[in-house]
Amino acid sequence: MHRITLQEVSEVIPNLTIANLAKSDFNFPSFPSAGDSEGFLFLEHGYLEKTPIDPNQLWGACLVEEKSLTLLSQFHKENNTIIVVENPKLSFARIYEYLVDGSELNGIHGFVHPSSTVGITSYVATGSYVGANCKIGEGVIIQQNVTISQNVEIGNNVTIGPSSVIGTKGFGYVKDENGKNLSFPQVGGVVIEDGVEIGCNTSIDGGALLPTIVRRGTKIDNLVHIAHGVEIGEDCLVIAGSIICGSVRIGNNCWIAPGVIIREQLTVGEDSFVGLGAVVTKSLPPRSRVIGNPARNFPSK
Repeated sequence: MHRITLQEVSEVIPNLTIANLAKSDFNFPSFPSAGDSEGFLFLEHGYLEKTPIDPNQLWGACLVEEKSLTLLSQFHKENNTIIVVENPKLSFARIYEYLVDGSELNGIHGFVHPSSTVGITSYVATGSYVGANCKIGEGVIIQQNVTISQNVEIGNNVTIGPSSVIGTKGFGYVKDENGKNLSFPQVGGVVIEDGVEIGCNTSIDGGALLPTIVRRGTKIDNLVHIAHGVEIGEDCLVIAGSIICGSVRIGNNCWIAPGVIIREQLTVGEDSFVGLGAVVTKSLPPRSRVIGNPARNFPSK
């Protein structure tokens, strides 16, 4: 729990407006129960429309949109500071980021191979392993028991959750003359660009001859499998339990919902939404909206 002043809030969030000022410092973060006049929270307009608020509710401060003020008109505001911002949820997240001190997350506490480099502001937690020929940038957080196998390039400000595995051998085989499965070389490595976040227990296989790539700003949830040779575009969201098979291409700004399977060597165009549990068996053009098994367009209303 931190204490934050209204002056600090105004430094983090530009163009805010004070609709009601009762206090100037607050506990953060907090979602207080009735009677707590110290907490700091946000209320989205859709929530206020659907959920009656006790007019006797007390808090320290609340972030709301301007259009929400009418929904608070019956409120006892004399003990509550109300702050008007453009996006309450985003503003709350930025204040939290401002307050959290990550300075203790630096230094190498796991194993790093002598042929690999790690930025001086990066952190490798106890039990984690960085193998040969890896390059890790600045501000990277590698949490406990992560394996970075080999030939992995990680940009700046990347976070990798506990027990994830990056850059191990992809699943690729070729039949020999006797019909036996012969392992195909998997030496392409992995490239993870700036600002990527990878959740717990996620695996990203190294490519065969070319790297598996996760581009700038993409966020990957827990328990996701990304096979060899996949390329995921910028600012995508890949949610828990998804399986992205080999050599798939996913465009920028795509949303891959929980439990999705995308068959090998397909393309998902930019700005697409692949819904809960969809099984994608054909390439999707940009701005697709699909769901189901096999994946199909949302039914028209």
